[in-house]
Amino acid sequence: MKVSAEQKKEMIIQNFVSLIQQFGINRLTLNDVAEKSGLTKSALYYYFDSKEALMIATFNHFHDKMLAKFQAIAKNAETPKEVLLTYCRFYLSLTDDDEFCGLMKYSEEVTNELAKYVVNTPEIAKAVLSSREQDLEGICQILADYAGVKSNDPRFVYILMIFQGFISGFTFSLLRENKDSSLLDALGINSRFSWKSLKEIPKEDICDFIITGLDTLIKKNFKDKK
Repeated sequence: MKVSAEQKKEMIIQNFVSLIQQFGINRLTLNDVAEKSGLTKSALYYYFDSKEALMIATFNHFHDKMLAKFQAIAKNAETPKEVLLTYCRFYLSLTDDDEFCGLMKYSEEVTNELAKYVVNTPEIAKAVLSSREQDLEGICQILADYAGVKSNDPRFVYILMIFQGFISGFTFSLLRENKDSSLLDALGINSRFSWKSLKEIPKEDICDFIITGLDTLIKKNFKDKK
């Protein structure tokens, strides 16, 4: 069976991610990616002519797949509240998504190295920031529709930041099964709390907590709303 260009690109991207997880980004070369992909370097260059281009393509590939998954689910939501709940459930369920969790399997050393690489490579940082801005605009519109206000209202940025900070922080905390417990020990709460215990909290309880908090913030910042 003939492999399409898109299938080859996806195979290269998957191998690229695997090699980053194994060796980190700095030591990794396109030769390494070509060898793992069973390609010559010139064949790899046909698809990606630099490590930076491959990194941007990798980010966009997985970002677009996750966005498509959400949009496929959200299209069945009939009210602003259902869309918001769908977003919360989707985001919180990413920790159960094998593909997403597979992307997060980086050691702390590799994660720090990768973060520095992205920040210090202008074309990659620009692509990530541009995508992030689009995501925030989409989330802001979801929240604004729920609140019944305009998404460009400056008061709404405050609510957006709190919402996104909470839900992102909770999600990524769930992914860190081997979290260093030194801070918890210092606070004296490690005996009654563990990061793994977060997984035992029902997702619907978290969604209810988020909605209740949003309602409070909306009433506080938009006093004309009931």
